[in-house]
Amino acid sequence: MSDLDAGPLRDHEFDEAVALLAYSFGTAAEAHAQLEGLPPEQIFAVRREEGLAAIGRWESAEVSLHGLSTSIAVKGLVTTHPALRRRGMITPYAEPMMGLLRDQGHVLAGWKTAIPRWWRAMGWGPCAAVSRYTGTPGLLRPTHDPALGGPELGPDPEDLLPVHRAFAARRFGPLLRDVDDWHALLRPEPADVRRDTVLWRGPQGTPEGYARYRHTRSGAVTANRYEGLELVVDELAALTPGAYLGLLGFLADHTTVPAFRWDAPADDPLPSVVREPRDLQPRTVVGGRILRVVDMSRLTLPAGGAAAGAADGLLLSVADELCAWNRGPWRAHRDGEVFRFVREPGSPESAVQVAAHAWGPLIARYLPVDHALLCGLLFPPAPADRDRLAALLPPTPTPYCPDEW
Repeated sequence: MSDLDAGPLRDHEFDEAVALLAYSFGTAAEAHAQLEGLPPEQIFAVRREEGLAAIGRWESAEVSLHGLSTSIAVKGLVTTHPALRRRGMITPYAEPMMGLLRDQGHVLAGWKTAIPRWWRAMGWGPCAAVSRYTGTPGLLRPTHDPALGGPELGPDPEDLLPVHRAFAARRFGPLLRDVDDWHALLRPEPADVRRDTVLWRGPQGTPEGYARYRHTRSGAVTANRYEGLELVVDELAALTPGAYLGLLGFLADHTTVPAFRWDAPADDPLPSVVREPRDLQPRTVVGGRILRVVDMSRLTLPAGGAAAGAADGLLLSVADELCAWNRGPWRAHRDGEVFRFVREPGSPESAVQVAAHAWGPLIARYLPVDHALLCGLLFPPAPADRDRLAALLPPTPTPYCPDEW
């Protein structure tokens, strides 16, 4: 492997990177769109004498980590030259790539991938799932309607932002948005007939929820026409019961559309409020999103709960084979309303041992502490550490990633 080197993509390598990406991920035009406009430092290249051996690309964003804005590298895409696949030649360059993300200030990395075999060994773990509901829109109609407030079509994005922030603060997963992000989300794609947003205002006119949805062509294509039309609910965020039930009723009124699909949060209460829950045909769908901690030294977790003080001083050791800088032990230090992690000198034997591929799912609350203990992904040295872990990582609403990352 002495003939390989790695670092940010060089300007003269752009066309070669497009060709390499197109080999694995569609046409040259699609590959070009994936790379166009990205700064060179957000495209990592592994080179050999004959040319590029592999590339990885990402975008920078801010994600809600239970209300804390956290820097994350998202939309990752990695591809290797066909002649070098399955030979383990590129694996040693994963660590420098993570180091580059760390040097750019990222705390987390989150990617959507359909290649699960290697993620565990490299410290990645699944971080989100959804409940996919399908059927006719009328099935969304709730059994009761408090009739508090009403819908507003085509709202000003400025009115959506505070609702989104409040909704995102409850969970891990939503990317934090600005007005430009909202406009981008409403830009239709080729299969879309239209994209819309509806805002729910309460009795006093206060924004209390919204739904982002689209009418999209579905089914087989015959004579250049799609067989049907589908109402796709991309996101529903509600801060009050009136907004939640009102938005469901609004979507249920789309009776001219034969089908709907909604990838809802895994803990959404929809089956408890509709007339025919068995007709919704829910199934849990693992979204293919994986997460890892890039930089423990910059990680912060909420510490506002009544029991949070019990976790102050807890010693953790992350078994991170890929990112040596993340290996512990680390001491959780309560600093006001957040926990920070400070490297602790000494042996990690007295620390709680956590597998790197479990640490990301744990902080996202995709993996509950009790489950991680049960399957041997957490090893507390003393029984009291179990309660301290529960105080550091208390239950929250399930992760939800309505954005494409």
